[in-house]
Amino acid sequence: MKNIFIRLFVSGILILAASCSEHYPMYELKDTRLGFRYVFDENAQKVLDSAIRYTFVYQPADVTEDTVWVELKTSGFLSDADRNFEIEQVDATAENIHTSLPEGTEVLNAEPGVHYKAFTETGIKEMMVVKGGSAQARFPVVVLRHEDMQGAKIYLRLKVKENNNFKESFPADRFMVIEMSDMLSKPKEWGLGAIEYYFTGPYSDAKLRFMIDNASWKVDDKWFAEHFSTYNVDMGYAGYLSTYFTNKLIEVNDARIARGEDVIKDDKGNPIYFVNYGNPQPYKSGN
Repeated sequence: MKNIFIRLFVSGILILAASCSEHYPMYELKDTRLGFRYVFDENAQKVLDSAIRYTFVYQPADVTEDTVWVELKTSGFLSDADRNFEIEQVDATAENIHTSLPEGTEVLNAEPGVHYKAFTETGIKEMMVVKGGSAQARFPVVVLRHEDMQGAKIYLRLKVKENNNFKESFPADRFMVIEMSDMLSKPKEWGLGAIEYYFTGPYSDAKLRFMIDNASWKVDDKWFAEHFSTYNVDMGYAGYLSTYFTNKLIEVNDARIARGEDVIKDDKGNPIYFVNYGNPQPYKSGN
């Protein structure tokens, strides 16, 4: 009786496996696929972002291009030989760029040669290869600074183009969206009450631009995230930053006044300033 049960149990597994194979042929290993690797939180075991967001706003004005690296992963059997792959641009719409937009917003698609270098260009095409024995790769997207990016975000939506080496990936990781801009935007960490109370004061584009232009380090989203992503702000560091930027602001505004210019103001016409424990700090000599 026991042997009969075991045979029936094993037969059931075989039948189930055969049934799965019939209904889900995409999982057959004979097809090698290539998909995008998204930003993934190992602790939470979930995808944090399926897009790459790049802005020139933190770069000096004379920087006209930069490189964004896109990572990919294979599924299926490995190969001892190098395998070339191809990438193509597909249409970006308000429904497929994985971000919230105000109703009626026009989605501007990137143009090769205008907003990014074409993937067929020498030096880029040669880097589109999965090395022998590897299950991952990366390739460069050379972003070109363009005046379009100063007034709107430009979107580049990519997918793997099928060739003799790879089929397109499963829907879950089939597309990559790159958002390009050259506009200031409020860092999400600025919205935390702690940073506004101990250091920055109220947000304005003018204040963020001043910080970017006058810091001896790179003031960007990464810097804000490293130091101000929680309410547990380093008081000593916040006090140093308040003093540092206040002194810089006084120096710059005094020079502007000496030239007959007005002090730096926000879009409401109010002078920008920094705070220390909520107390507004001077923005020019004598105030």
